[in-house]
Amino acid sequence: MAKKTALKKILLVDDEQDILLTLKRLLDKTGRKDLMVIFASSGEEALEKLTKEKIDLVVTDIVMPGISGLDLLVEIKNRFPYTSVIVMTAYPSLELKREALLKGGLSFVEKPFDMNDLREKIMTALEESSQFRGMLKGISLSDVIQIKCMSGVTDALRVSEDRRQGIIFFDKGEIIHAICDNLDGADALYEIISFAHGHLDTVSIAELPERTIFQPYVSLLMEGARRLDERGGAGFVEDDDLAVEEKIEARLGAVKVNPAQTAAGKADTTPLPMAELLGGFKEIRGYRAAAVIKTSGEIVAQDSTNFEIDLSLIAGILNDFFSEARDASTKIGLEPCHEAVLVTRSEILIMGYSGGADNVGNLVLAIFGTDGNQPLARSEMRKIVGRLMVGSQ
Repeated sequence: MAKKTALKKILLVDDEQDILLTLKRLLDKTGRKDLMVIFASSGEEALEKLTKEKIDLVVTDIVMPGISGLDLLVEIKNRFPYTSVIVMTAYPSLELKREALLKGGLSFVEKPFDMNDLREKIMTALEESSQFRGMLKGISLSDVIQIKCMSGVTDALRVSEDRRQGIIFFDKGEIIHAICDNLDGADALYEIISFAHGHLDTVSIAELPERTIFQPYVSLLMEGARRLDERGGAGFVEDDDLAVEEKIEARLGAVKVNPAQTAAGKADTTPLPMAELLGGFKEIRGYRAAAVIKTSGEIVAQDSTNFEIDLSLIAGILNDFFSEARDASTKIGLEPCHEAVLVTRSEILIMGYSGGADNVGNLVLAIFGTDGNQPLARSEMRKIVGRLMVGSQ
């Protein structure tokens, strides 16, 4: 017995009956027997039908009495995230297209529309609804951007943080444009990279915007990380990945606090053992090794169980390097260097200084693979340096 083909349900939303009938005839001409077309003459009626039926695709006008097409789009993305949306309007503008994309529109069609073009966009949208969808946990925004670039994709990535959204556009693996708030181009991309947490979803688009970004993606990501560091941010973390940071804090804690002393306004600042301090790095993706080194060159704690490296050799070399970096920064009239990052083809070395102006203290070293979560690692580095500072007081 042949397997029954599942119906694809398309909801057409427009307050003009003639438009609805025209769209229905357009879909009838595809000859596909697996399509079910449903009508709605308002945004309110569309939401009512969406609650009763599993709709694969909504094709909606923007200007309608009551709930507008853009408001309907927001409701669909919030309540029915796996339903694709194509937006139609007789009053196109760049700002309207931008708003529709940011709010979750898959494609934008201008009235009067080209029948063949609209049919193609609808068929493409239905194919997209048949593909895998979902959320990747434990992966950073930089990871996703790199994967898209290396895969040579042509699509868009929507990044949401609370009520803010941004979109990054890719053409054959190259970042070509971005929009966020009132920003466009590279500035918008850097703003998106600064988002602290949120959700990621891929958007297939029928028409790419004009190219405004020409730098290689590696340069863009490095510049984004630099700007993020200046702002003191830790980088984008998927909402579900916030548990990683919570896990680190639960394991280590900023300092050991006695509840009775806290109630009395005093905290027990007994420092954690050095080896336990380094444990926070182990929870972060890409971790390879870590050490705490006295500025005299003595290693007081180390961990390289999963990475073949002579920490005793590298520790001495990097300790000398960091000491010279601190001296050099003061000679050119800057504050003494307190953190440094070295990037090789396969590793990222992060160093943080805990001590005074007399260069007597500890150097914390962490080594990660280039695929590691550098923003989170640097954030953890600062926490560890802070704990060492507390312990030395």
